[in-house]
Amino acid sequence: MLRFIHYVVHSAKRLKRINVMFPVRGHSYLECDRNMAMVNQKVRAEVLEDWYQEFESCRKKPSSFQVIEVEQNLIRDWSTYFTIFYKKKCPFPIRPIKEFEVSRPHYGLVRFRNSYNGSWETSAIIKYQDLQQLKPFCRQKARDFFKNIPYKI
Repeated sequence: MLRFIHYVVHSAKRLKRINVMFPVRGHSYLECDRNMAMVNQKVRAEVLEDWYQEFESCRKKPSSFQVIEVEQNLIRDWSTYFTIFYKKKCPFPIRPIKEFEVSRPHYGLVRFRNSYNGSWETSAIIKYQDLQQLKPFCRQKARDFFKNIPYKI
């Protein structure tokens, strides 16, 4: 998720900033969490159609879930795609994080904090060392850009 958010802000340039705040564990009243709680995750599902049937029948009010079948070519393998550009393992532990932010002015960095009102920390998620090794093969403008990327080990 973190790599996808970074991609949306910096590569796709769809948003200027994304801030994700995690609720206190076990106290989520978000609609998506309440909806997923209705799904019997222990149902005996042997094929995809079994899951379709479970999702369509698990909620009646206000209306049942609508399952839309898609072709395999519409499903993207984002994990494999992102391994080219991003570190394989997140450089900081995700579990204790209460909030993180990805914004355009901080390319290559993720700001995060472990409490809701604590100070922000930063960490690099792009492959900084790889960029530095490939720098000599780039034009001067790109070399200067890669040289000045904010980076924290």
